[in-house]
Amino acid sequence: MFSSNLNKLLDVTSGVKTTYKIGKNLEQRLTGRFYTPARIGKTMVSDVARRIDMSEDLKIIDPFCGDGRLLCWLIEAMYEQGKIPSKTLLISAWDCDQTAVETARTLLSQTIISLGISVANIEIQTTDSFEHALKNLQSFDVCVTNPPWETIRPDSRELAELKQDAKDIYVSLLKEKVFLLDKAYPYSKPARKFSGWGANLARCGIEASVRLTAPGGLFAIVAPATILGDQVSAPLRTWLFSQNFVDAIHHYPAEARLFDGVDQSAVYFVGHRSDGQRERSVLEVIQHFEQEQGAQPPILRLSLSYLEENNYAIGFGGSPEIVRAMFYFADLPKLSDYEVGVDSLFKIGRELDETGIMSKLTGKGIYRFAKGRQITRYSQIAGDAVFLKGTIPTPQSSDFHRLVWRDVARQSSARRVIATIIPPNVVTGNSLNILVPKKMSYDLLLALLGIFNSVIFEAQVRASISTNHLSVGAIRRIKVPPLLSEMHVERVSQLVEKQLREPSESLSAQIDVEVARWYGLPDDVFLGLLTMLEKHSPGDVSEIKKIMVLDRKESKDEIRRIENHYASTLSELDLRICRSVPPGGNWKDIPEDIPSERIKNIRLSFAKGEGSRSTYYGRLHPDRPSYTINTYFTRPGNGCHIHYDYSGEQHRTLSHREAARLQSFPDDFVFKGKKGAVTTQIGNAVPPLLAFQIAKHLNIVGQTVELFAGAGGLGLGFKWAGWETLVGNELEASFAETYRANVHSNILVGDITDNGIKKQILKEAEEVRDKGLPLCVLGGPPCQGFSTAGNKRSMKDERNWLFRDYCELLAAIKPDVFLFENVTGLLNMERGHVFEMIKNELSKHAKRLIVWKLHSEDYAIPQRRNRVIIVGDNTGKVPEYAPRIISTLSTCGLPRAPSVKDALDDLPALQPGQDGGDLGYRHESTTPYQALMRGEISVAQYLAKVTQ
Repeated sequence: MFSSNLNKLLDVTSGVKTTYKIGKNLEQRLTGRFYTPARIGKTMVSDVARRIDMSEDLKIIDPFCGDGRLLCWLIEAMYEQGKIPSKTLLISAWDCDQTAVETARTLLSQTIISLGISVANIEIQTTDSFEHALKNLQSFDVCVTNPPWETIRPDSRELAELKQDAKDIYVSLLKEKVFLLDKAYPYSKPARKFSGWGANLARCGIEASVRLTAPGGLFAIVAPATILGDQVSAPLRTWLFSQNFVDAIHHYPAEARLFDGVDQSAVYFVGHRSDGQRERSVLEVIQHFEQEQGAQPPILRLSLSYLEENNYAIGFGGSPEIVRAMFYFADLPKLSDYEVGVDSLFKIGRELDETGIMSKLTGKGIYRFAKGRQITRYSQIAGDAVFLKGTIPTPQSSDFHRLVWRDVARQSSARRVIATIIPPNVVTGNSLNILVPKKMSYDLLLALLGIFNSVIFEAQVRASISTNHLSVGAIRRIKVPPLLSEMHVERVSQLVEKQLREPSESLSAQIDVEVARWYGLPDDVFLGLLTMLEKHSPGDVSEIKKIMVLDRKESKDEIRRIENHYASTLSELDLRICRSVPPGGNWKDIPEDIPSERIKNIRLSFAKGEGSRSTYYGRLHPDRPSYTINTYFTRPGNGCHIHYDYSGEQHRTLSHREAARLQSFPDDFVFKGKKGAVTTQIGNAVPPLLAFQIAKHLNIVGQTVELFAGAGGLGLGFKWAGWETLVGNELEASFAETYRANVHSNILVGDITDNGIKKQILKEAEEVRDKGLPLCVLGGPPCQGFSTAGNKRSMKDERNWLFRDYCELLAAIKPDVFLFENVTGLLNMERGHVFEMIKNELSKHAKRLIVWKLHSEDYAIPQRRNRVIIVGDNTGKVPEYAPRIISTLSTCGLPRAPSVKDALDDLPALQPGQDGGDLGYRHESTTPYQALMRGEISVAQYLAKVTQ
């Protein structure tokens, strides 16, 4: 069906020139012929060749081969890199253009002969590749291609030279082809077609090419950059990224002018077919310059989880500074979250179609008509006033004040978001998008305008929208701060109201700074975002920086935000359970009429003598330290995590900030990432206060390399003790962002088992190391396999063998000291054999090994937490004995360990699901531990108070 349809289309349109695209005929429109420039093509195939594994047989294809240049370049790159297979190289080239296919045949033959490749076989076909692909799915090891870049849909301008009967046949055949493509390539079909029927050949070509690739095989595809950012390509992107593995995306800006006569930004992406299991959490985007330069192009490392929330839309106006800021927005609501439900605040959309609008306008009337070019940021409507004729029905929304923004937004503009507020009795065309209030105050509408025109909103647009339109759907995905924060709404709305009356650069800058605080963005991260404005709006940048300097001296009365103070939501069953457990109680206090199958099983297990499960469904006691903070502290059933304040009716689990305090992280240590990631970061961390006392006990001070860095508990403690971090390494991107924001900026994200990551760690450490200072390697591998909380404590658990990679780096770095931290389950794993094996391995890298089993409550920390510390010492200065105990749970003359209440009593009370970040402290600090957490005293001062 495909081939016969295409042949008929080509017959009807043979030789007919389009009247609005000079030099392009309808045949080119139908086939989407668009040859690949050498700059992008040769770079791509060289990238592919590097990724090809040596093999005996290899099948490569370009299903839209054109003149065969991509395959020729690939074969040359494979030859140069020694990747030609030993037995058979099958080269397949398909295209619907007979002339191009013959050229490809000639060029491929010449390439093979000139290189002397005897194992090559060429299979070339003139065919409709979209049809032929369906017969050869998952058949090729490597697919390189540049699919056609056209949307097949008739345009009256291109049909001008066709007779009416030919037009009718042409339109009918096009509709048939679109139907066939939609059916064959479902991921390429938009969820909703905004401009009538049609099919985008680039999307269909991408889907066809990936589906031609065998599981584990490589694909590399050139495409318009808009495919990776526009709304209509969302289904394709979701399939591409979730069901396959994209290694990297290379972006070439329109200014590079890669294609003759067209300013079109382009990408190529390289990946492989997979089973749908995500292998990495970060996607690399390489941003090439307009012209080739000696400098390395900047690389953006984008969180796949963040991209997933936005239908994997990528805006290529991003930067490393914007990517860094995105981690702070992970848990914030999208604009669309406030548009749904019975209590929705507003509705986003459009009003009138501007097509043929002139016939509907007059010089006088009631309802003024406004277009996009008539507004600027915080402006009134400019230009001559025109009105809708009285016979034209007006939308109901025109009776309200509305927030409007320009739909057209060039990527090269200084500010892509241009928004203002328009009054009632104004009707907008579709060059303006609108936000209409429903259940919200005018003050909130003003505050929303401040958010729309802010640097942070602009940054998100640049990072996620690669088209020249700020569509309603794209804007809905932008993250906003909590809109129900009365304090911030009041502050921003007052500034915006003044700006609308008497606009000034200073007021605009004040709005930007206040909105950044509303988003909770640290000053250094916000300053980084300003780099995107420096080229086109240096005055804006200067004014914002001036305001920030003036505002740094904050009033003592101003509420200090408490980051990460969020209590998880609970089910009604969990709430009943929490209300039934008293301070210090556990599952035994839960009435039997509460219907929980899990509690029933715990009771049966206890009756059989299979353990007391004493911490399950436990409630903290205000006068005692907490039990171990694990990675499940947001749920009531997997430990003792219910808040101690029973009389105050805080029937909930610990907030992230409360758990962080019990781990001895101060309040200005802000955890990044989604709430689940933050929970894991806190639960897996080494208490920094314990790490500080270990560091002081080593009797030396120098530099550190930190492996398995996590959120940075070890690193922070050593930093407090005067140690300087050279480089850290962490697998999880959000963990690394927490480390970067709080401990040290030089943190490498990647798998330590990857030789490339190991080399980078060594390179970074060597470049900045001071040979005159002691060097310490910190870190222990993930502890799940060793932990007594796990069921599989065996040597078969691969997580227990990451220490070998640790040892490889020890051998290469040759530190003066190393510190290996893990859980106490390591000591008796497989009757102690694993611990002996680890000691034997580690002893190869140190003159002596020292083993300590430490208890956090012995070191003035309000938590019972046991850890094994192995110190490898090559200096002879580290004592054999453990750090001095300074607090206790017993009555032996030492101070009592801080209690949960000592640690948490000044934090604001919460209900389940509540974010208390803006509530402020309940009172002044009343204990040394609270003063430490609030930054009022140093670690040394705190320990001095404890030991006095």
